[in-house]
Amino acid sequence: KDFRGSGHFAEGLAPVFHKGDLGYIDTTGRIIIKPAYKDGSGTFSEGFAPVRLRTKESTGAVMNLWTFIDKTGKQIAEPFIFRKVFDRKRA
Repeated sequence: KDFRGSGHFAEGLAPVFHKGDLGYIDTTGRIIIKPAYKDGSGTFSEGFAPVRLRTKESTGAVMNLWTFIDKTGKQIAEPFIFRKVFDRKRA
C-alpha cells in the first residue's frame, strides 16, 4: 500500500493520502473510505469527519467546498463554502 502523510487515528480511522487524494484507513491498514478528498480534511469525532471536496473560484476568490462524512464515507451534509474568517489575525 502506497500511503503518504497519514494522520493520527481517531475512532479507529486515520486519514491517509493515496495518489494525491485523502481517504481513511482502519488500524489494519485497510482502506475503509476511498481516497477522494483534498488536503485539509479532518479526523473523526463523534462519528463524523469534515472533508474538503474541492476549491471553486468565484469573482477571483478561492473558496473551499466542505461537507461531513460518516464512518462509511456517506456524505451527511450538503456541501458548503468555508471562508477564512481571520485575515492577518483580524476578523
